[in-house]
Amino acid sequence: MNVWKIASRWSDTGTKESSILDLFRKYGIVFAGRETDKIKKSIKVGDLIAISDGLKIVSVAKAISPPIGITSFEIHEEDKRRFDYEEKVIGFKVEIYNLNKDEIFKTKMGTFHGMGKYSTKTEELYNSKISTTSFEISTYTYKLLDTDLTNASLLQKDIKYIIPVYQRPYSWTETQIETFINDIFISFWGTEKKSNSESIFIGTMQLSEKKYSTENSYYQEIIDGQQRITTLTLLLKVLSEKYKDNEKLKSFDFKWIDTDVNRGQQSKALKEVLLENNLDNELNKYAINYNLLKNYFELNILVDSEGEEYEFNKDDFITHLLTNLYFVVIETKAGLSKTLQIFNAINTTGLDLNNTDIFKIRLYEYLSNTGDSKEVFENIDKLYEKIDINNANAGQKITDMNGILSIYKSYLISKYALNMTVWRMATSTFFEQLFDTLLNIKQWNGFSALRKVDNPLRIEDINKIIDIRYTWEYKHYAENGNFDDFNTMLSLRLLWWSRYSNYWNLPFLYLFMEDATSEKYNQLIQELSRLYISYTLMYQKQINEIHSFTREIFGKLVSNNISIDELIFQIKEKYLLQKDKIREVIKGDIFWNPKIKNILTRMSAAIEENNGSKSIKEIEKLIFDTKIDIEHIKSRNDNGFKNCHIKENWNTVLNTIGNLMILEYSINRSIGNDPFVKKIESYKNSKFFIVKNFATLFPSWELGHAEKRKENEIAKITEFLYPEGNK
Repeated sequence: MNVWKIASRWSDTGTKESSILDLFRKYGIVFAGRETDKIKKSIKVGDLIAISDGLKIVSVAKAISPPIGITSFEIHEEDKRRFDYEEKVIGFKVEIYNLNKDEIFKTKMGTFHGMGKYSTKTEELYNSKISTTSFEISTYTYKLLDTDLTNASLLQKDIKYIIPVYQRPYSWTETQIETFINDIFISFWGTEKKSNSESIFIGTMQLSEKKYSTENSYYQEIIDGQQRITTLTLLLKVLSEKYKDNEKLKSFDFKWIDTDVNRGQQSKALKEVLLENNLDNELNKYAINYNLLKNYFELNILVDSEGEEYEFNKDDFITHLLTNLYFVVIETKAGLSKTLQIFNAINTTGLDLNNTDIFKIRLYEYLSNTGDSKEVFENIDKLYEKIDINNANAGQKITDMNGILSIYKSYLISKYALNMTVWRMATSTFFEQLFDTLLNIKQWNGFSALRKVDNPLRIEDINKIIDIRYTWEYKHYAENGNFDDFNTMLSLRLLWWSRYSNYWNLPFLYLFMEDATSEKYNQLIQELSRLYISYTLMYQKQINEIHSFTREIFGKLVSNNISIDELIFQIKEKYLLQKDKIREVIKGDIFWNPKIKNILTRMSAAIEENNGSKSIKEIEKLIFDTKIDIEHIKSRNDNGFKNCHIKENWNTVLNTIGNLMILEYSINRSIGNDPFVKKIESYKNSKFFIVKNFATLFPSWELGHAEKRKENEIAKITEFLYPEGNK
């Protein structure tokens, strides 16, 4: 790591007026127009930068991107005019921190050079800045413009409010505009237009901490309240156009607000109205609301339908607007993630932030340090848009960002060999602690490995997961989709019934591999299902042995430390160790275990249904989407059990797979505990092949029949679980 000094004054003479330090701070980019070849060769990602204003070092920064032509960065038009915006000028992204007055120090002249003896001091200052985890909330009562300085003013000189890129566009409707201006007029002269003016509480605004661009001027980001302050700005614009002689309005230049939303499109539209007086663009939301405010203002100063003008004092109204409208301003000094959490806690109206909203903002906070922040947010937003488009095309909600992040969580854990403890975390908790660690907010033990990796989070990886997820869904579950393999369909559906269903999406990690094939994917699903079903049958709860085994093999797969064939072999080896024990479980009483009886009876019915008369998709819907009961063929309360000796003999098979099968819920409830001779007539009406075929094969039902059927069922099930090729 090297430590460099770069000057911020853009002139040959280095005059104070030529400083573009505010642009360095505004964009998080350091520009350099001289010695470009030397800078390109010298500056490396991770180097520290001491930024000077004259002879004084006023900011410290860390290079987080290599030097490139400045035209690769998005700069506002008015800012381009302050320096040579051309390809020969280079810039690089930085993580920049302003020095306090007592930290500023002098160094030698020069536009670019090493810091020499001041390198250690620069490094100490930078480290002190990044290690600071200060978190402050300050509250103030603001007016728009306070003349007696009792309260702070929103429209102070040398302040600018920025609506950040991650905010929603300006969107107030006509109803909101009408209510807003009517409330202001009621506070001005009452409902009868005869009362004295009264103060009115407009609402809360949440602002970021002040970010100084020069010694006296600063800007703040609007976290909450952009709709109200934008509407008030438009109202002041209406008044300034109508009452051009008012001295208070004359002082306004309407440059106090700007927006980064929609990659500059919102900013352009806002400036058309505020600065260029293009007030009639029907496609411009700001112009639309400007004219709504103008119309409702005119309506409020009229007294009757004939249009007679009321005794309206424009100067009093303007004074009222500027000095009697109160805001509670909450100023937060914290990182973006914490700031948005505060917003979520205090926000009582508007958009509530859910887990995926917070993920979007925190990913933006993390990735914006490595590239153009507006482009980064746009690319993140496209991920969410892609999910919405896919769901719309499918005509149903296939998944959402939570579902995608669940797969992404597994991918990150496997790829970077994270601590096993993080597997157990909820997806939201996982990403909360991951971002805390990566953004230096708090170092969580399970994520220490990620700090050694350059750029572990990539939009491209999430985008690929979305493609994989929907491609798979369209293939198997879309209108014309179908599994190309019966065993894969049945294996997946049974996996969902197992005690390890939360691992159902791990095979998507295999599809992430470059050489992935459908054949191997199907094989992986089948073998995983056999593993999880075997251990579900064996144990009454999940066991750590299987969790550890699963996480270990997929970690090896994603990190390319094992081939898919070797992984499948290890899975087979694992479940075949339990084959004999599983056979004993299948032989025994299974009725009292809901999970086991559902897995085995559905498996049996699906295998019987696969006789060529139905498609795989039809079988799946029939077996797994039909409301069923597990039917005792010989009822536990059969009247034939009056002889205790007969009942004792049946007890060896009564609750086993030989005497159980699936049956439609409606049929099962209608026959109750009827004797077999009555039941069999209802069986003939079943949609299930296994039930109708049973009615044909067994006109009567004796103990010997049940024992024989038990043997056949065990053979059928074990053949599916442990096919001949696995023996």
